[in-house]
Amino acid sequence: MKSELKEEKYRNIKQRKKQKNMSPTLSAFLTTLITLIVLLSAAFAVTYFNVGGMRVKVITLLEMGNKDFKVLLNKEKQVAEDRKKLDEDVKNIDAMKADLEKQQKEYIKMKEELEAKIAENETLKADLESQKVNIEDIAKFYETMEAAKAAEIFKTMDKEMVIKILKNMNGTKVSAILSAMDPKTASAITRMMIE
Repeated sequence: MKSELKEEKYRNIKQRKKQKNMSPTLSAFLTTLITLIVLLSAAFAVTYFNVGGMRVKVITLLEMGNKDFKVLLNKEKQVAEDRKKLDEDVKNIDAMKADLEKQQKEYIKMKEELEAKIAENETLKADLESQKVNIEDIAKFYETMEAAKAAEIFKTMDKEMVIKILKNMNGTKVSAILSAMDPKTASAITRMMIE
């Protein structure tokens, strides 16, 4: 029995030591929790029973916070909409830029083709000027010939060339050469000269 008493005494001492050695963080936490519960209960009681008009003040504060929250939500929504619109604008600008680049390439190609045509026309113009000078020189040679000999040579030539030469000669010589030609040939050449 004595040993049982000793054991029980030993257990009691051990238990008291455990209670005394309770963790300081746990006791601080419990103290803070109890304080917070008391304060919240007091705040609720003051608001519920409208002590000193506190209910109106608390409601006003909550509404102000709610309004600020709503304003903040509206601003966030507006920013999101603006960002979406900006993204769409960027896409549109990129599409327009691609379009402009395509049109610019087409314009450059057309410009190069036009410049090539202009160069070709300049070459043709120079060739025509050269041919005109040559035809004028040839026409002077035929003007010095007898009309019958010139008519005989014109029979063997291309009618287009004959017309070009005749158009560069004086009228008296042209009429002499045409009268020396066969009437059908002279008539055909005259018609071609009028056209």
